[in-house]
Amino acid sequence: MDFITAKGLIVKETDFNEADKMLSIMTDSYGLLHAKASGIKSLKRKELSGAKPFLYSEFTFAQKGDSLNLREANMIHSFLDIKNDLTHLALGFYILDILGNIAMDNQPNEPLLRLTLNTLFALNQGKKDAALIKAAYELKVADIEGFTPHTFECMECNDELDEASFCYFDVLNGGILCKDCCPGAERNILKISIPTFRAINYILDADIKSFLSFDLSAEARAEFSQVCEKYLLTQSDFHPKTLTYYKKVMLSD
Repeated sequence: MDFITAKGLIVKETDFNEADKMLSIMTDSYGLLHAKASGIKSLKRKELSGAKPFLYSEFTFAQKGDSLNLREANMIHSFLDIKNDLTHLALGFYILDILGNIAMDNQPNEPLLRLTLNTLFALNQGKKDAALIKAAYELKVADIEGFTPHTFECMECNDELDEASFCYFDVLNGGILCKDCCPGAERNILKISIPTFRAINYILDADIKSFLSFDLSAEARAEFSQVCEKYLLTQSDFHPKTLTYYKKVMLSD
């Protein structure tokens, strides 16, 4: 039997028998791993105390063939303050859901994991608007995964965009259209203001450490949130239940 160690985040847990769980863990060294955590529901398994959502932990697995059994989980960093706010908690699970669905089994993706850790850190601090964190994460995930939209100029006529005017974002084809090239009202084309256009370009240009170092007015924030969410969902064909729950929580606030 071999043993492997990796640092990571639990992105999904499923009950398995009375005392066990099946865990999906995004790790730094091995990408997405799936492991059985035997006896994790028992208070006696203190060596598995770091095996909880919103904990960045070091995991030790016993490997036998293609099967992994979690032997130990030690917390490195906690994001558990997210649980103190229902909106933050709902958004946190949506973020983990994105990570778990975008990440691939046994394929390391260090930028995606680091982006998620930085996003959870900001959410855990509670100093920045949750909707802004959500939108920025969605767009940066798309960028990291190779769905970077064309924003340097109009993707039809190649003219530079006039900052004194508005433009459009084509979420299906992934780019900006000037007002002269927009074919009219279409479901996949969203009209955007200059503040939203600037925010999109800021996030695409920023590194992972500083991608949240910006702000928008309440009006621009709503528009920006709509664009980023629709763009990621369209490009990834991802329709998570956690997003539905997050929106339900937002409406109840």
